[in-house]
Amino acid sequence: MPSSRPASSVLVVLLLALASPAFAATASVGPDDDVVARAIAAAAAEDGAEPVDPSADDDTAAPGPADPAATAAAAGPAPADDGQAPVLVHDEDILPEETSRAGFYVRGDIGAALFATPTATLPAPVGRFRSPSIDPAVTFGAGLGYDFGGWLRTDVTLDAVGSGGFSARSVCAGCAGGGFTRERADVSALAALLNAYVEFDGVVRPYVGGGIGVSRVEATDWRTTRPDGRTGRRPDAEGWNFAWALAGGVGFDVADNVTLDAGYRYLTLGSAETGRTAIGGGGGRGRAELEDVAVHLVRLGVQVRFP
Repeated sequence: MPSSRPASSVLVVLLLALASPAFAATASVGPDDDVVARAIAAAAAEDGAEPVDPSADDDTAAPGPADPAATAAAAGPAPADDGQAPVLVHDEDILPEETSRAGFYVRGDIGAALFATPTATLPAPVGRFRSPSIDPAVTFGAGLGYDFGGWLRTDVTLDAVGSGGFSARSVCAGCAGGGFTRERADVSALAALLNAYVEFDGVVRPYVGGGIGVSRVEATDWRTTRPDGRTGRRPDAEGWNFAWALAGGVGFDVADNVTLDAGYRYLTLGSAETGRTAIGGGGGRGRAELEDVAVHLVRLGVQVRFP
């Protein structure tokens, strides 16, 4: 705490000055009298303090030098210098939570199956059918997958291709006037695949991928109509095959754990073969075969990730 000695000395000098005859004789002079000022200055000089100008206005007086002790007390205790860089501290509660997509998901798909042009044959003398085609059909799919949380995910899917109408013309070997027999059947397929996808992360996520697996192709209700109008039937065709697929599409997040998937898949299904059937009118028998069955699948699906 600063000493009160200068203030006491000034007070004594003022009292002596007021009691002196010189002050009484000149009291009427007014504020121009400098007796008091000289007394105050002398007392201040004796104690080593700065002289104070009593005529100075309090509002315009320049502030004196700051007291280092008072400044330090106001600033609080200085941090200890241990020779290390300061460590920035943050509150983890205010940071956004990072979410990961890693985990299992289930999926379901529905769409259209557009068949590629197949191949259909009977043994000679009939040979290859003319103008084979299969009508579009509806496709359904379901699967279970795992998202690795980055750019890779995999799933196991089961896809069903509904019945598409097969039509073609075959040489009527047993007809006296020649001509062509009309062939009709209903073609359907089932495929189980193990798939892998490379997917770009984000709210909108394009992806490409592929899969391998097995398929079963069936051609049922196989009917024939000869040029003379007579009708007949062939045995159903069926076959198990190696299947593979190429896929691409884009996913759209509609909720934290729900994604809409608009995708395309090219799926090869293989072939199917009938039991032994009549060839022409000479009693010959052989197997009709439906080959190179493949579909273009255009689908809309939903993926739901487990929490």
